[in-house]
Amino acid sequence: MKNTTQRLTFHHIMILISIFLIMFSGMGIIFNCSSLFIIPICDELGFSRSLFNFTFTIRSLTIMITTMSTGRVYQRLSIIKLMRVSVIIVFVSFFMMSFAYNIVSFYLLTIILGIAFTYISVVPASIIIQSWFKSDIGLFLGIVFMGSGVGGMVFNVMAGILIERFGWRITLKILAIILGISTIPTTFLFVKLTPAYKRTQPFYRETVIDKNEGEYSPIEVQSIVPVNIAILSILIVLTSFSSYSVMFNIAPYLVGSGFGNVVAASINSISMGALAFFKVLFGKICDSIGSLITTMICIIASIMSLSLLSFTHDLNLMYGVALLTGVAGTFGTVVVPIITLELLGKDNFSKYLGVTTACSNLGVSIVPLLSGFFFDRSTSYVPYFIFALSIACIALLISFFIYYQRNRQS
Repeated sequence: MKNTTQRLTFHHIMILISIFLIMFSGMGIIFNCSSLFIIPICDELGFSRSLFNFTFTIRSLTIMITTMSTGRVYQRLSIIKLMRVSVIIVFVSFFMMSFAYNIVSFYLLTIILGIAFTYISVVPASIIIQSWFKSDIGLFLGIVFMGSGVGGMVFNVMAGILIERFGWRITLKILAIILGISTIPTTFLFVKLTPAYKRTQPFYRETVIDKNEGEYSPIEVQSIVPVNIAILSILIVLTSFSSYSVMFNIAPYLVGSGFGNVVAASINSISMGALAFFKVLFGKICDSIGSLITTMICIIASIMSLSLLSFTHDLNLMYGVALLTGVAGTFGTVVVPIITLELLGKDNFSKYLGVTTACSNLGVSIVPLLSGFFFDRSTSYVPYFIFALSIACIALLISFFIYYQRNRQS
């Protein structure tokens, strides 16, 4: 047995910083602040919750459909060139939302935004990180995707204050400008597909083991027993649905309960801070104990947070919900790429990453639609939280089933 190492260079660090910034502004603003705009937009323009929430469903469905074709698209077009074009489209479409006056405008801009956002977010970022880093992939994915949590923490507070003072239209313009300044130069100047562009090698720190010793790396052990892609896809859909149910609805739930935009933004900010911290931690946990057990932990966190929201209205407990939401939220960005790599193998990673990411987006896309449906009929989020709780329990049972099957076969 011997150890071999390729050190971390300046170029590796710049890739991490660049992807981090894209996640910080891209996902931090577009995804993690979106729920703060529901009530002010609906109040001003007279939309029902379910009608406006459908924009988020459209966004997720658009990303899901586009993601499923990324494998074929990347065979024909450069990942980096697509990122450069897409980051400009994302900025323009998000900025134009501040001028929307009818629901059709929101829907059309959301479709454009969703298509472009696909080519700057999870799939290209995961492929780039997997190209630059051959060891501790979970840790480095956690670091770059931590940007979305940090961005959500920062921009939730900022957006909450700006909406109170200036209204949602000016707030959207300000956030769009920040989005453009932080992502466009970064994408054009620093993001490269592989270390070969910088005449360096991928980072790796691994143990080379003599085959006669009968030992395997964690990835090799995971790949010995194949996983049914259909079962894995169902697990990802249900887990993403349950984890996003709290993250998306906690702000309007708190505002509707009389706590105000600033309090809701503060709780949201805490959950984003927790999300940022746990993304790094859970990336390392994935490297240590595997993505399947990490998935179970995320589901249990969803069950606990949904239980608290379903059966209590104590504001103090909402801080605990915020922390649990941070744990559950790591699944969609950090765990999904790793569980794809571990359970389906390195050879199938690029082939199936689009499918598993699309499944995650499908789970997310259902949340706004169903939560708006439940709220419009009951004027409360509690029935929806109870429904999401039952889905989380089903996801936990499926994860136990996969874990049992793999252990029995291996």
